[in-house]
Amino acid sequence: MTGLMASSDAALECLRRTVPVRRMSSESAVTVAHRPIAEPVDGDVAAGGSGSCALDSHGGLLRGGVPLSSDRDMPPCMWELIITGCGTSHGNPPWGYPERWSTDPRDFRRRAGGMLKGPGGEVVLIDVGPDLGAQLRDPYRDWDGRSYPSRCITRTDGVLLTHDHADHCHGINELRQLNRLMDGAGIPIFGLSSHLDALRSTFGYCFSGGNGAYSRSSPALSTVSVMPGQPFSVAGLTITAVTMSHGTAGITAGFRINDVAWLTDLKSIDPVGLPALKGLDLLVLDMLREEEHPTHLCWAEAEALIAQLAPRRTILTHMGYQCRYAAWEERLPDGVVMAFDGMTAQFSG
Repeated sequence: MTGLMASSDAALECLRRTVPVRRMSSESAVTVAHRPIAEPVDGDVAAGGSGSCALDSHGGLLRGGVPLSSDRDMPPCMWELIITGCGTSHGNPPWGYPERWSTDPRDFRRRAGGMLKGPGGEVVLIDVGPDLGAQLRDPYRDWDGRSYPSRCITRTDGVLLTHDHADHCHGINELRQLNRLMDGAGIPIFGLSSHLDALRSTFGYCFSGGNGAYSRSSPALSTVSVMPGQPFSVAGLTITAVTMSHGTAGITAGFRINDVAWLTDLKSIDPVGLPALKGLDLLVLDMLREEEHPTHLCWAEAEALIAQLAPRRTILTHMGYQCRYAAWEERLPDGVVMAFDGMTAQFSG
């Protein structure tokens, strides 16, 4: 809950401008009340989603969008994407550097990750970083830290792995709790073969016994290698992997999931994969900071890629401490918002 603490009037006012807030008590943390970043409006056709738009930080519109009715339940045919973490490999803001600290709760970022929740209870995780336990317990980042976390995640249909770096896979052991909650059922991890080989080498105990491994107190996991450009299915979603360059840090996988794309930890995209990223409704895109970086997109590079792919909506993720939410919210163009932990968006299944 540290990332949600707001001890000053300025921080509370910042929260009020973002989403509705509530005080648990005079001594408790201020917690962010969940509000989806995208909802259909009257007249939407669920299969097309043409009337949906995203919330901006003022709680009502994506700039250039239309008014929302935020108190309605998600339509039965829609999926929900949750940004469970939007920070760097260190998380944000870094302790030990008082000058880099922020009192804006939107700048408190867990390691990058996401999940897709379906209308029938389906759950697909994107990456399993070191903060996975907290992300499964409190995906919307609205838990008060004391009562039972009623919106916790208790199952998954599988994991999409972008790559094998520590900030994207070192929470893998936390999947054991999901094995337990699913009566020992195994969990498949989908990714490029090189990343899965590294995962099995580093975390061999997680893959040693198939579905029966849980009875021996180990995670019950399996790997499924996917080929870039060849669609596969998880929980009824059609998914296509694309190969991306992580600059000097190697290769990563991006994923197109129906009309959503998750592209993080990249410097460029294999041109062969670009056609698979056309016609997107929603793009979740890596953007580390203003200045250029050898392994991540800077803002100028992200902006150029957004113009090239022309998605309807874009959420920026994997930001460093340099990206203060309040400083960026007004400078971003129409259709583009900066993520915060717990942000959600709807998309057609």
